[in-house]
Amino acid sequence: MTARPPIRDSIPRLRQRQRRDGSWRIWWEPETRIRPLGFTPVELDEKRLTWSAKRARGLNTDVAEARKRGRRTPVTRATRTVAALIADYRASRQYLDRAAATRRTYDSLMNRIDDRWGPHPVAVLTKVDMDRWYDDLLGANSVRNAEAIIRMASTLFAHAERRGWRPENSNPCARLGLRAPTARDRVLSWAETDHLVATAERMGLHAVSLAIDIAQLQGQRQTDILLLTPDQITPRTVADPVTGQPMTRWVLELRRSKRGTVGAMAVHLDLQPRLGAHLKRLPADAPRLLLDDRTGQPYARLARNGDGWDMTLFNKRFAAVRTAAGAAMPSLGDVQFRDLRRTFGQRARLGGASRDDAGDVLGNSAARDFALGQVYMGAQFWTATRAIDAVQRPVKPEEKKG
Repeated sequence: MTARPPIRDSIPRLRQRQRRDGSWRIWWEPETRIRPLGFTPVELDEKRLTWSAKRARGLNTDVAEARKRGRRTPVTRATRTVAALIADYRASRQYLDRAAATRRTYDSLMNRIDDRWGPHPVAVLTKVDMDRWYDDLLGANSVRNAEAIIRMASTLFAHAERRGWRPENSNPCARLGLRAPTARDRVLSWAETDHLVATAERMGLHAVSLAIDIAQLQGQRQTDILLLTPDQITPRTVADPVTGQPMTRWVLELRRSKRGTVGAMAVHLDLQPRLGAHLKRLPADAPRLLLDDRTGQPYARLARNGDGWDMTLFNKRFAAVRTAAGAAMPSLGDVQFRDLRRTFGQRARLGGASRDDAGDVLGNSAARDFALGQVYMGAQFWTATRAIDAVQRPVKPEEKKG
């Protein structure tokens, strides 16, 4: 039985076809008689249904206008506006290949750019324009937000060069001397992470406490932790790289959502008993490793528009844990879940792990291609495991006997 198409509205020239893997191809296709007016098929985005429907209707409007004129309005310097550039970038692979969370951030920044420069021709904007705008942004925004907006504008102008809308090496956002925002460097102490975990347990939020432990002992991002399925953590027999003897370690395998890198690493020995007990308690048909203790729902659910993941429930639970923990330990009042990943990185380095070994855990240096990842996974598994095992709880000095 054929599934219902994702866009339910009847839009002329909008085509939808389901692929064998269940995904959908959505495109706009002009009929033969209007192609001489300058129209060709346009690929749309199955993950952004509202945008795709709006784009198809806009193309139909172009067709109606072209029929009146006898030809499609040519793309000229006057029509190559910043608004048109943003629309073109959103339809490009440079945008569509980004993670959903990254696209949402880009959309917010591009809306700011569109508000200020939308009707202006791309070709006439200069470094002077961008420099003065940056000064205005600094006066009304934080240094970080001002920098983010200008860097997004720079990305758009680079896209304009690729499309031939501006000459090569003419990016007006280049070398503006942007102020460097203060980088977040919050790292938690062992006492702080222990208190967070204990507070979550006391509140009956065992899945949240386990997520905190996975973040601080395995160094993975929130999205990737919440997307884990039970079969991604399994006991494996592996050969010790030094002795060659077989040994059993619990192994975590994943493909990271942000960069698409593959990763495999041993589970930290302190975490292994908790994960083993958790897996035994999970229902056999559990869709995710971490399910909310109060509702039984997975913490990562598809967003309503089908683009990316909705993690509102987990964020709500973690905020409640942070508030409760902060009442007894005020230093936790401003902690963010992403600080746990940074905490892992520092602990691994303090334990003697090299920057490259820590990078294999964090996903900064692992192979992007799955086939390459399989080829090099043996080496990467042990370099990542070295960083995992380097995280050691400080041992209290023995008290001297009198």
